[in-house]
Amino acid sequence: ESRILQFASLSFDAATWEVLMSLSGGGRLHLATKNDIQTNLKAVLQRLAITHATLPPSVVNALPDDDVPELKYLVVAGEACPTELVTKWARLGLHVINAYGPTETTVCASVFQCIPDGNKPSIGQPITNTRIYILNTQHQPQPPSIPGELCIAGAGLARGYLNRPDLTAEKFIQVELFGKTERIYKTGDLARWLPDGNLEFLGRIDQQIKLRGFRIELGEIEAVLGQFEQVKEAVVSLYAADGDKRLVAYIVVSGQCSVVSGKQAELDVQASPSSPATGHWPLTTSLATFLKSKLPDYMVPAHFVVLDSLPLTPNGKIDRKALPAPELQRSTGFSQPHTPTEELLAVCWANVLKRDPIGRNDNFFELGGHSLLATQLVSRIRESFRTELPIRTIFEYPELARLAIAIDNASGTLALPAIEVQAEGLVKVLSFAQQRLWFLHQFENQSSANYNMPAALRLTGPLNVEALRHSLCWLLVRHESLRSCFPAQDGQATLQILALEALAFLHVHDLRHLNPDQQQQQVQALAHAVAPFDLGLGPLFKVELLLLDEHESVLLLNMHHIISDGWSIGIFIRDWQHAYTAFAQGGQPSLPPLAIQYSDYAAWQRQWFQGEVLEAQVAYWAKQLDGLPELLELPTDKPRPPQQSYRGTHFAQSLPSVLSQAVSTLSRQHGVTVFMTLLAAFNLLLSRYSRSQDISVGSPIANRTHSHTEDLIGFFVNTLVLRSQLDPQQSFIELLHATRQTCLEAYAHQDLPFEMLVEKLQPTRSLSHSPLFQVLFVLQNNETAELALPGLELGFLEIEYPVAKFDLTLSIAEQGGQFHCYWEYATDLFEADTVERM
Repeated sequence: ESRILQFASLSFDAATWEVLMSLSGGGRLHLATKNDIQTNLKAVLQRLAITHATLPPSVVNALPDDDVPELKYLVVAGEACPTELVTKWARLGLHVINAYGPTETTVCASVFQCIPDGNKPSIGQPITNTRIYILNTQHQPQPPSIPGELCIAGAGLARGYLNRPDLTAEKFIQVELFGKTERIYKTGDLARWLPDGNLEFLGRIDQQIKLRGFRIELGEIEAVLGQFEQVKEAVVSLYAADGDKRLVAYIVVSGQCSVVSGKQAELDVQASPSSPATGHWPLTTSLATFLKSKLPDYMVPAHFVVLDSLPLTPNGKIDRKALPAPELQRSTGFSQPHTPTEELLAVCWANVLKRDPIGRNDNFFELGGHSLLATQLVSRIRESFRTELPIRTIFEYPELARLAIAIDNASGTLALPAIEVQAEGLVKVLSFAQQRLWFLHQFENQSSANYNMPAALRLTGPLNVEALRHSLCWLLVRHESLRSCFPAQDGQATLQILALEALAFLHVHDLRHLNPDQQQQQVQALAHAVAPFDLGLGPLFKVELLLLDEHESVLLLNMHHIISDGWSIGIFIRDWQHAYTAFAQGGQPSLPPLAIQYSDYAAWQRQWFQGEVLEAQVAYWAKQLDGLPELLELPTDKPRPPQQSYRGTHFAQSLPSVLSQAVSTLSRQHGVTVFMTLLAAFNLLLSRYSRSQDISVGSPIANRTHSHTEDLIGFFVNTLVLRSQLDPQQSFIELLHATRQTCLEAYAHQDLPFEMLVEKLQPTRSLSHSPLFQVLFVLQNNETAELALPGLELGFLEIEYPVAKFDLTLSIAEQGGQFHCYWEYATDLFEADTVERM
């Protein structure tokens, strides 16, 4: 007596499920016309007395809320199943089955009989003769609860794509799993094993986007939107316009919520965060507040579009390509810049923050600004207004209109001189930082890898080796730093730029004839990472390529710190990916030529940083660091050796999302950056451990105060000594404000090279520890380059780099709404459990 609805068209593999389920089980199959289904599906279900139906969640959500009496089994498939759908239909007495399976694995791979317990529905366990693996980017199984790509093996696998051998080779691969070779299909879906042995679907990997440095799962935002009472359906998309990217949420509201008539009502909830959002829907403010209580600010959509219904494909799935473009007007809280200064300043903000338009009441830090971007803004202001503005002014006047007044009042203040291209034939000089590092290299063990900057990239897919070779050659031509070496002459360092033809810049090792154990990827990567550089002869940039099989290779990169820094790595990856893509597609790179080279900056630095400029900065730091303790006496597990060996290791941890978000919220409330809040907490920890109230921590600063330096590979980074004198009677908020003042003053005097500071202050020197500070604190807020090459899947190969430049270094990066901490420590001093406790 079963009556099954054939909903899927015959061109869709799900039709096989409906036909064979009916005929093999002895049930009746009812074919409804396309017009019947599109006009009134409920009437079709009632007229045909359907007992079993397989429908996409988007179609189920469009059904009226009242009962469909004969329907007993509802199978939902094709999209993620919302919790609310299960709650509603199970309450009506239906058995709700959540089915999962791509076409490439023949209709269905896993099923789950849903329970209306308010939890997100699982996609269950594999069906008979099907195996599911959750794998990382190296195709190794992930442990329970850790997300990875859902890959399927078993009897249902297709042979591949018709007449598409390239796509077949990319998606259907052979892997070694649990001692046997499996042919798997890489679904592109993100999932994880739950503790009860079922699978949780997390969304599409290609719906994991990157926006302003943050990785965002669009499905996570959609799930939270679905928890809001008046939201019936929601889809979130990344929309690009006017050179900017923004999140847009498309919403269908429930029947009891009144919406303005018309096809769509566009709502902006971020244009003016401090004022009530306006628009045509009175629940806008409530919705924005709800999202901000559940998600980090960067995951809150910038625009909301209310639709009568979401567009669907002929197969009943949401048609993301048919979503309408949002109307990008701002709310009535938005006010256009008024004066010429405000208009020009808005352009500077738009360039630095990568967003537009900018209103006169907008706040630099609420729009995503931080101290590193504030430094870039200062350089833009210098060029646009011919005015030198201290970086603290950005913190004191974060609103555009007030900052414009500060610029007008500072008009005529002497700006930094421009960096000029050095004339041909002039002797090239080292920067102060390069000279100091060269001296340390001579003074210390020249065969050490203390200042190496290694990286290892795993490339999955067909690599174009010639395009790789051409792109690296192009990089060497574009950035002369990569061809620099520093031979000694009469005991002094000199700078030489090596000719391109003198460089063997890519060494290829074909290991395809070896089995994986013999290839020893990690061993070779470590050997490449710790190989010493000869500063006198060069090259100081080395690349090796390990060919593992036809679609697997590892690229080993290494450069000496004297020619590069952390910011430079992002430039290298960005320029290299641009060049590789161009050469792989038979073209030429199209980036505009660089205005200057690093040696031009070094010459400018030596010409400018002398006389009154030098004396003023030296005077500040001499006063700031007067009476500084020679050593931060942390309780170590081992006695400090007479000479640093720089042997070290690391420990990684992640702070919970709730705590990470609370830190960001606290920072905004008190007008400080996240860096300042984390530094204050770290100083407090160090004070408790050392029983000292006088704490000095080193911290790197990008030191790219000219816009022309922002696209250069080179050693620009400077190190600031941030001294905090804690008062046991003060509150943490008082400490936080004092830390803010310390940082702002340090930023205003950041030009004095650390090398020169040591030379001028002449602290007591010891081979057993570094001068002025022994602990480093870093917040990684450089914009990380997206790893993407045509036809290739890229990931990092982890290397256990056994070096620690200081007693202790805490490096923190914010990603996915969490703070991820990386503790590097000297193994001559600390045991692992001590650092874990800290």
